[in-house]
Amino acid sequence: MNQIQHKYEENKAYTQFFMLIGYSVLGIIICSILALIFCTAIYGLDFLTSFDSEMIQSSKYLNGFKIFQIFSSIGLFLVGPIWLAYAEGRNVFDFYSIKKTSLKIILIVFCILFFGAPMMELLSNLNQKIILPDFLQGLENWMKMQEDDAEKLTLLLLKGDTFLDLGINLFMIALIPAICEELMFRGALQHVFNRVFKNKHLTIWLVSVIFSAIHFQFYGFFPRLLLGVCFGYLYHWSGNISYAIVAHFINNAFVTLLAWKMQKENISLTELDKPINFEWYYYVISLIFTLLLFYYFKIKTKHHDTKLD
Repeated sequence: MNQIQHKYEENKAYTQFFMLIGYSVLGIIICSILALIFCTAIYGLDFLTSFDSEMIQSSKYLNGFKIFQIFSSIGLFLVGPIWLAYAEGRNVFDFYSIKKTSLKIILIVFCILFFGAPMMELLSNLNQKIILPDFLQGLENWMKMQEDDAEKLTLLLLKGDTFLDLGINLFMIALIPAICEELMFRGALQHVFNRVFKNKHLTIWLVSVIFSAIHFQFYGFFPRLLLGVCFGYLYHWSGNISYAIVAHFINNAFVTLLAWKMQKENISLTELDKPINFEWYYYVISLIFTLLLFYYFKIKTKHHDTKLD
């Protein structure tokens, strides 16, 4: 990999890590307060009193909850990376290698996700069948409770069968997380961790573990871990975080569009989690084509490869 020397002397990696955490905590506090003020101005004080109970159980304050979700994502995942870049005296686009994309490369990214879908489905099915030992029964019950709460929240956010609902959901579930989470995990954390461990492969997998764990959906942990690894290598090989953002957007947008179509056809959103169970040879084809496409992506973007630390 070609080594490109930075023109700027950065803070130590550990200092950057704690700066990132501090900025993110401050960001979520500020954005949550702004969201509550904004939503209270629209819905009145009832919004505050029903925030923990009625809102989750009904759709009365659904749009308000979506607004809060958008503000929360920005505060937790976007504010920290942006402040970190500027604290280092760097432009955000330069610090995180946000560059122009190629339509041909984006098509390769789309094909990677498309052909990788059966393997992700298989991994998801296996993940959901995991049973912990008896002495970890308490932990397993807690994990299932967290999973149920996360599923209820996801189904709530996906509600809506109008084109306006679709636009709002694509913005909230696909675009905002794609930008914010990629800048946080593949951008900031991958940058900091790689300076600590000096091993890009270890960094990509470690960041992906954190990326998956922070969603608190343990029965989808391994598929999300693999997605994180996918995004990490797209960034590592291309030197352009834009491709990781595009891949993240495509993945989330597909689920959003599918949920919208199901509601248009009066199909319960609970069907989203219903396993497909492909024939065995679909998984073999999926694995082979996905690996070949990853290799093709690496070859086509190798002349763009830059140092990510």
